[in-house]
Parts: sequence; C-alpha cells; structure tokens
Amino acid sequence: MAEVASAFVSLMPSARGFGKEAESQVSGEMKKSGSRVGKFFSGALKKTAVGAMAAVGATAGVALFKGFGRLKGIEEAQAKLTGLGHSAKSVDKIMNSALASVKGTAFGLDEAATVAASAVAAGVEPGKALQRTLTLVGDAATIAGTDMGSMGAIFNKVAASNKLQMDSVNQLHDAGIPALQLVAKQLGVTAEEASKMASEGKVDFATFQKAMQKGLGGAAQESGKTFSGSLANMQAALGRLGANVLQGVFGKMPALFTKVGTSLDKLGPLATRAGELLGDGMTRAGKAVAPLAQQLGGSLRRAAAQATAVIKGIDWSPLVRIGESVRRDLIPALISFGKVVAKNVGAALKAVAPR
Repeated sequence: MAEVASAFVSLMPSARGFGKEAESQVSGEMKKSGSRVGKFFSGALKKTAVGAMAAVGATAGVALFKGFGRLKGIEEAQAKLTGLGHSAKSVDKIMNSALASVKGTAFGLDEAATVAASAVAAGVEPGKALQRTLTLVGDAATIAGTDMGSMGAIFNKVAASNKLQMDSVNQLHDAGIPALQLVAKQLGVTAEEASKMASEGKVDFATFQKAMQKGLGGAAQESGKTFSGSLANMQAALGRLGANVLQGVFGKMPALFTKVGTSLDKLGPLATRAGELLGDGMTRAGKAVAPLAQQLGGSLRRAAAQATAVIKGIDWSPLVRIGESVRRDLIPALISFGKVVAKNVGAALKAVAPR
C-alpha cells in the first residue's frame, strides 16, 4: 500500500501540470495563427488598395486624354464654321444638331461636329436637315464599321453636287453598304436602271437620303445597346468627363501659347547674336587649326618621301638573279624529274599487273 500511495502521489503533479501546459500550447498556436491571418488580410487589403488606386489613375488618364481630343475636335469644328461666316448663334444651332444626332450612339460630339461643319459647307441647312443628315451618317458608319468622318466625306460629296454618282456608290459598296440596291428599291427600279440613273446624275441627295433612311435608319441607336456600343458609350462618357475637367484650362491655352510665342520671338535677336558668336568662334578655331594641319601634312609628305628613298635604295638584284635561276634551272629540272618518276612508276605497275 505504501508503494501504491507513493506512486499515486508522484503522478498527481504531472497530471495537474498537463492542463496548464496544454492550455499554454493551444493559446500560443492560436496567437500565431491569428497573427498569420491578420498579416494575410492586411497584405490583401494593401494590394487591393494599390490596385484600386492604379485603376483610378488609369481611368483618370483616359478621361483627360479623350476629353482633350473632344475639346480639340469641337473647337476646330467651331472655328471652321466661324470661318465660313456663321454667327455665334448659327454655330450653336449647328452644334446642337450634332449633339442630337449622336446622343445614345457610340459616336462622340467632336467627330459629329467636324462632319457637321463639312455638311453645312456642302449646302446642308442647319437644323432638322443637318440633324437628319448627321444621323444617317452615323447609321451608315455603324453598318460599315468605320468612323463618322470617313462616312461623312461620302455623304457630303453627294450633298455638295446634289447627285449620287457611281464613284460614291462604289465607295459605299466597298464599305459594305448596298447603296445601289437601296436606291433602286426607293425608286422602284432595277439595280441596273439605278446604276444608269446614277451615272447620268439623275439621283439627287434627297432621294439618296430617303434610300439610306429606309435601309439603315436606326442602326447607330441599336448599336449603342450592344456590348461594343455600350463600351464606346462609356468611353464617350469618359471623354465628356475629361472635357468638363479641362474646359477651364483648355480655353486659356491659346492665350498662353500666344504669350509663349511672343516671348520666343523676343529671343530672336539674342539667338541671332549667339549664332554670330558661334560662327566667329568656329572661324577663329579654323584659323588656329590651319597651320597645325599644314604642318602635319608636311610631316606626312616628308615621311613618305623618306620611305620611298629607302625602298629605292635597296639593291634588289640578288633577288632578281635568284628568281631567274629558279625559272631557268630549277623549274625545268623538277619537270624532268617528274617525267622520269612517272615513267618508271608506270612501268613498274605494268610489270606487276596480272595478265
């Protein structure tokens, strides 16, 4: 019993310490795991924040770039209209037509304004007629998968002459637009007859517009609902946002550039003087170098003369005599020796050859 009691007493401290030890180990592992999880989420949040900031920066850059292009295109179109003699009120009316024609499409106001300026120059009246023309240009450009500027050039050529001719028809056909078929359907004739009428200049701009409207009308609006169209609309929205940001700065840039240009012009006399000083310096340097070049040239000429004299002073007669001896004596002897060897070898081979 004493041994049993002793064993029992000796085991108890170990059992009591086991709980605390286990608790300490579990607690330590939980702290380590918590630290690792915390570091993971902290790193993930940091990476997410950096990525988000980079995305925001890239988006802002795209918006500013597109906004600058938008403002530039609009300004150039307005300047063209003003140069054609339109008043500020007329320019506003034309720009409103351009805006209405591309609203809800994948095209921007800047390219519509550029086409509008050319269309008005071709004789299209500002207002509803212009808006209709620009809308049709956008529809045709959508079907052709091209920009408004390229398609507007074809439409405006027809408008300027008030005739649809075969060169314009062929351009539209190359772009994937069945212009001749659409005109033929509008006129109620065959494609062959429509081609003949176009060649004779009997298809006017109004007929051409009606044919395009019946065949292509609404294409640009429908395209704006597609994935590509909605993406283009989003990019156009970025351009509008960027234009709004840059509007205040953009309008002041011409005056700034003018001031910079004036300041540069004032530097003209200074630049001229600097050029004169540089020229004088080059002239002086040339004069200073000329004697050295002459001296170097003289030294080279003297060295060449000395080398020539040395070569001429060498007695080449022994080498000449050796060459003559080789030609006269050695070479014939070698030839004779070769003949004898060849003859004897041939005879020996003939003697041992099987019969």
